[in-house]
Amino acid sequence: MDPLHRQAVQDCYDDIARDMDPKWVMPYSTVRWRDEDPGFIRAKRGTEGPEAGARAMLDRLMDLPSDGFDDFVESLKEAKYIHLVEQLLETRERLKIAVERGEIRRRDLGRRQQDVTRRTKRSLAALAILVTSFVICTWICTLYYGSGSRIHDSVFLAAFPRRLKTFVGREDVFNKIDACLQENQTCLIKGLGGVGKTSVAIEYGHRRAERYPGGVFWVGLASNGDLCASISRYSSYITDSLQLKDDLSCKDMKMYLRRYLTSSQDWLLVVDEAVRNTMKELESILPHTLKFTMHVLLTSKEYQRLDNERIPVVNLPPFSETEAQAMFNKTVRPSSENHKREIKRLSRSLGHHPLALQLACTYIEETGCSVKEYHDKYTGGNAAEKVGLLDECFVEQVANRRIEDIIEGAVVTSSAYVSLLPRDLPYKLLDMASFMGPDCIPCPNPNSIGFQQLFLSSGKLDELDVKKMVSVLEKNSLVSSCHAFQPCAFSVNRIVQEVVVAQMNESTRAAHLEDALKYSTLLLEYFDSNDTTRNQTEFLMVHLHYLARNILLLDRYQLSVSVNRSSEFLNKSAEFFYRWGACEEAFFFLHAEILLFVKHDIQNLCSNVRDHVAFQNTTLSPCLFNGDVPVDLLVDIAQKYMYWVVLTDLMQPSSSVTASCDRYHVLHSLLNTNHTFYELSLSRKSRKLNKFHVLVHLIAYNLILKTHLM
Repeated sequence: MDPLHRQAVQDCYDDIARDMDPKWVMPYSTVRWRDEDPGFIRAKRGTEGPEAGARAMLDRLMDLPSDGFDDFVESLKEAKYIHLVEQLLETRERLKIAVERGEIRRRDLGRRQQDVTRRTKRSLAALAILVTSFVICTWICTLYYGSGSRIHDSVFLAAFPRRLKTFVGREDVFNKIDACLQENQTCLIKGLGGVGKTSVAIEYGHRRAERYPGGVFWVGLASNGDLCASISRYSSYITDSLQLKDDLSCKDMKMYLRRYLTSSQDWLLVVDEAVRNTMKELESILPHTLKFTMHVLLTSKEYQRLDNERIPVVNLPPFSETEAQAMFNKTVRPSSENHKREIKRLSRSLGHHPLALQLACTYIEETGCSVKEYHDKYTGGNAAEKVGLLDECFVEQVANRRIEDIIEGAVVTSSAYVSLLPRDLPYKLLDMASFMGPDCIPCPNPNSIGFQQLFLSSGKLDELDVKKMVSVLEKNSLVSSCHAFQPCAFSVNRIVQEVVVAQMNESTRAAHLEDALKYSTLLLEYFDSNDTTRNQTEFLMVHLHYLARNILLLDRYQLSVSVNRSSEFLNKSAEFFYRWGACEEAFFFLHAEILLFVKHDIQNLCSNVRDHVAFQNTTLSPCLFNGDVPVDLLVDIAQKYMYWVVLTDLMQPSSSVTASCDRYHVLHSLLNTNHTFYELSLSRKSRKLNKFHVLVHLIAYNLILKTHLM
């Protein structure tokens, strides 16, 4: 029966069964019923009633091999069931229109539950036969052809490092390695120290072992002696395969391993910690020509060459937030949403660095402290204390080197390339970047005189020098490229920043922080005169916040930096935020400048206060009246202004106040600004604001004003 007609009958099934008597319809039907015998329908009607007979007739109608819809409609018409005829025809027309409009697929029409069940049973039976056949064939093939391969794999994997139980993620990296090896036969996993290059290589060897029946080999290449120690683990198998004597020298082992690799197919050689000085050792065991089924996978912190050709690279970044969370799920096992949020905060503070996260997990497990307690301890210290916390006594349970040694090793390695540049420009750039936000730091503008003076005491800084600086750091995985700014930008992992700052002494730390302030001020001047996208602006805002935070946390390092340099940076930052409509952020930097003045004993306080108040009144005054600045921040700033009025040398003339600074004029401007802040605070609604407290300060302001301006 046509699916459309079958569906129309199904839709009207209950109404037809209720109203129709098959006794009056069947005499007019010319349909040849199944078995050519309508006795079953009559019997149903006679024993169970007209409705049961009607249902039996409809079921037989839908099971007919031919389409009996039109005949059935004519029979109903002859039997005077006009309302049923109209209902069937209207239903058919409605279904036809729905099919034409694409609302219903024609193949989905007319399906009954018993039909679906019958088809499902037949499909499951066929699938069961297919699966059974596949299992039997697989078992037979494994039995007769796979035994040698399994023995082969077990021999090599016995000398292969164990896979880590805590390994998580990196699926995208495995796919990139697959594509790289298929296309080039060699591939280099490159990344920062402690980012997990060795773990990825081990996991890859175990996961892809079935692809390499010729063997999966592991050799170390950190030094010349590592290669001999590594290949000695395969000596028994190679001597048995080539029927050699057991006691072979390192030179002989290299020769025979090369002979074995040359004559074999489908093998993978994993080379860990490759360095430039040992790449010749690797060439001594490889075939002259790597065939399509011969693959070499290396790990290194820097680019490497094989036979004078650069090896294609798969860069290994730090963990994503998802991967970091997965690692904690295997170790710390968070029990609540708050716990997960604390893990996310800790992971961000550690730059999602895998080794740093492992060290943190080990500390938390061993001491029984919470993630929040560890995070508070970490963020509450200076750079040296942070690195020291990561490298505490539990480090030997996780790694054979401290995290400080891993990062420091990369910095020392890069010294071999510093000779390409004037002086030590890469180091200087990294030192300054360690005080800035970690993501997408714009490169210095070589056309700026300020940048040239910052990096060079004499000579000229050109665009090629800038690219060399970044390339040297990137070569050793200390930075990664970022494409948010033109002509270039780079990112620095937070762990690298902390280690670099921790290795500075007090004088160099203060000097590099001042350089970073100058660097950022020059960037703001450059982007003020050029079009800036919203994405670029957000990156710059993050850098400004990082630097402002470093200025306010100088007490942790017991350092002091130039107040003028800091004030210039904070004013420029506030102006930048104001230009982008972020008034609250602009006043945050204004507040940071006030705290800077309060913390330091400034001899020329009069001039600094004069410039500060003038900047606020001329540049940021529109922000005061648009309601974007929080009331609490305004009150706090006003209280700091009162502190200056009452407790500083500004109240009394002294030799420290220069003749060019009109003390009474500055005092008058300061008190007027203070009065404006208090009045705005009282005029706004704030649940946290104590208006009585504000009124007391306002009265005190009036008294001071009368006393000093009479």
